[in-house]
Amino acid sequence: MGWGVSAFAGSIPVYGEANVKIAMLALAAILTGSAVPASGQAVRFAVAPCTITADPRTTEWLGAGVVFDIEKRLERWSGFRSINRLKVRGALKAAAGSDEQAVARALFERLELDSVVTLTGSCLNGELELRARIWTGASASATELRVKGTLGELFVLHDRLIDELGSGLRSTYPRLQAPDKPNRLHIAPAKSVEAYELLIRGMVALQHGSPKSGRPILEKARELEPDLWWSHYFLGAVEFHEGNFEKAIERCRAAIALDPNLYAGVYANLAYCYQGMADEERFQWAKDEFERRTGKDLPQRSLPSPGLGRAASK
Repeated sequence: MGWGVSAFAGSIPVYGEANVKIAMLALAAILTGSAVPASGQAVRFAVAPCTITADPRTTEWLGAGVVFDIEKRLERWSGFRSINRLKVRGALKAAAGSDEQAVARALFERLELDSVVTLTGSCLNGELELRARIWTGASASATELRVKGTLGELFVLHDRLIDELGSGLRSTYPRLQAPDKPNRLHIAPAKSVEAYELLIRGMVALQHGSPKSGRPILEKARELEPDLWWSHYFLGAVEFHEGNFEKAIERCRAAIALDPNLYAGVYANLAYCYQGMADEERFQWAKDEFERRTGKDLPQRSLPSPGLGRAASK
């Protein structure tokens, strides 16, 4: 969390048979001995990288955008705990094959997981179809969900998909509590798909180790939507990676002012910035906030040299 840059078998029912498919998934989990977390224990899940069939420009960002939003929505459900995306990428490097079964198998073999969500889709002439499969433990049972609409309805489709995923996972894990604030699972990552595209392009640049090229893209996203939470978050990442801790803190604080509860990783990032500034009191506050909100210890990480970006630009 934070700025760390970030032979299967089973019937696959169709979307129109929702009640039947969910019941079959739950039964398969019981009969095959899938691990069911005890009451109060979070379901450990991973969302695999998404493959979207589309024109080259759309392909560049849409798959990453679908995975990012679905994963972050599930993380707002206190009953779920996602696996760090760097660990997911590492586990998939040795995957034999790129089909969904091979991807799910590789993740189960290399990570401690209860469920894997794989996503695929197509976007042709503005018509968008998204497909999700839920893979459950050693049983390797899968259920398929489908939603259709237009690219302009991307966030509405995500709403529908997250509801279906939630229903399927609750049927698989009967002890899983309903989300305490279900409306927060429907918080869209942006007001417009145009701003979201820019946001994801900037995020991908960061993940590829290029904060300098990501900055103008993220700034443009923020110009389109000044209250875009994730643009402040990722611009903070840009400042952090360039060693500009004070500016990174300003970005984090701007995000928290918009919504202090959207994503706990922002407190981890504040902690790293305060650590870089040797501000022990504020570091401890941010660290405590992160750990209280996530139930995890703050991961240790190396810090860039202060003012690295300013020095490089001279």
